[in-house]
Order: sequence, then C-alpha cells, then structure tokens
Amino acid sequence: MIQINLSSSQRARRVKLQKEDTGEGRQIILLLVLPVVALAVVGLMWVLQDRRRVTLQQEEVRLATELVTLRAKVKQVEHFERDKKEVEDKIKILLQLKTNQAIPVHILDELNRSLPDRVWFTSIVEQGGAITLQGKGITNNEIVDLINTLKKSYLFTDVEIIESRQVIEERIPVYTFQLKWNLKV
Repeated sequence: MIQINLSSSQRARRVKLQKEDTGEGRQIILLLVLPVVALAVVGLMWVLQDRRRVTLQQEEVRLATELVTLRAKVKQVEHFERDKKEVEDKIKILLQLKTNQAIPVHILDELNRSLPDRVWFTSIVEQGGAITLQGKGITNNEIVDLINTLKKSYLFTDVEIIESRQVIEERIPVYTFQLKWNLKV
C-alpha cells in the first residue's frame, strides 16, 4: 500500500486555518473598536459643542449687559443733546434781544445827529423795519434839511415825506410833518 504522509498537509491546513482565524479575529476586533472610536469621536464633538454653547451663552450675557450700559449712555447723550439745544435756543433768543435792543438806540442816535435846531419829534413808531416819524418845525427849510440828512444816513433807506402843513399853535406858525422810511438792517 502506498502511504501518503498527510502531516505536512495537516500542517498546511493548520497554517491556513490560523490565517483564516486571524482575519476573523481582526474583523471582530475591528467591529469592537470602531464603535468605541465612533463613540469617542461623538463624545469629543459633544464636549466641544457644549463648550462652544457655554462660551456663546457667556458672550450673550456679556453683550446683554453691555447693551444695557450702552442704552443708558445713549439716553444720557440724548438728554445732553436736548439740553444743549435748549441752551443754544436761549442764547439765540438772548442775542436776538440784544440786537433788537441796540437797533432803537442806533435809530435814536442817528435821529439826534440829524435833527436841526428848530425841529422836534412828537412820535416815532418802528414796525418791521419801517419807521414813521411825526414832528414839528419852525420853517419848512429845516424840515427839508432833516429829510436830506436822513437820506444820507447809513441806517435809513427810502426816506419820504408823507405830509407837511402849516398850523398855528399859541399864535405861532408851525409846520407839522410826517416822514416814513425803512431800515437798511
């Protein structure tokens, strides 16, 4: 009979089985390690997202506090601006009053300089830059001199005589007159 030595084939079979067993073992290890690694990655992502959420919540609280502070400052600035506008308006009114107060002084000073010796004023009315003057004079020539002097004035424009007539007052002949002109200001 022929004998066949199967020992080497058995060895080959064992080696083959070991190789196959090693592949299955690796697969099992891989199947066990992959979920653990996946869980570790998911856990790490969860921890990072949680830290980010906490950081964003802290930032939100800080920004809300800063917003409250800034709103208070905005109200304070608005209050200051309102007060500043009120003060500027009051200063503007005071300057206008001061200017308006000076105008009659200048008008009266200019009239005083223009006034001939034997002419006097009975009424002066200023309304919106238009001046109406009533007065009396001894002669008509002196009234004409007054008109010519007023026409040369730096304050007055469009000087014109409205009326001039002779009347008797206490047995003295006197000329009453009315003048009208505008202010250059």
